[in-house]
Amino acid sequence: MKRRCLSAILALSALLELAFPASAGLSWCKTDPIVTISGTAVQILVSLPQEYTQYVDGAIKVNLTTTKGVDRRVIITDSGYNGNGETVNWSEDNSLSNFFGALPVGITVRIPMDQSEVNRAKVPMMVEVIPENGPQVVFVGTAEKATTLVHIVGQ
Repeated sequence: MKRRCLSAILALSALLELAFPASAGLSWCKTDPIVTISGTAVQILVSLPQEYTQYVDGAIKVNLTTTKGVDRRVIITDSGYNGNGETVNWSEDNSLSNFFGALPVGITVRIPMDQSEVNRAKVPMMVEVIPENGPQVVFVGTAEKATTLVHIVGQ
């Protein structure tokens, strides 16, 4: 079942890439850890304009915050930009509130970059959160930090 869900998510991702290959004239490069939250597979696509990927000098840092006791796992990470990989860290915050039964998940993404070459506070980053059983959420920030709160329906 999980393998089918992950296959469906990857197929959806490929379809979205064909449908929306660029935004505002930029060519975006994507990397994507996949996690499960309360049994629901969630793909997190992290995108940078292609011209900035050469300056990435460390692992993409994805921090996911849930309430205590939520089952959460990293399913897969990829090589990230320039082979630096991705790290997924979990934290807990019991002040987060469920929304009509959906689990709150805080997402913060950071991309380390060579500061002598580029100011990462000015490099745009787009993050797409694609749960297997709910709507896609897209948020933007900079390579320095992009953050949002989403609600995931558990299995």
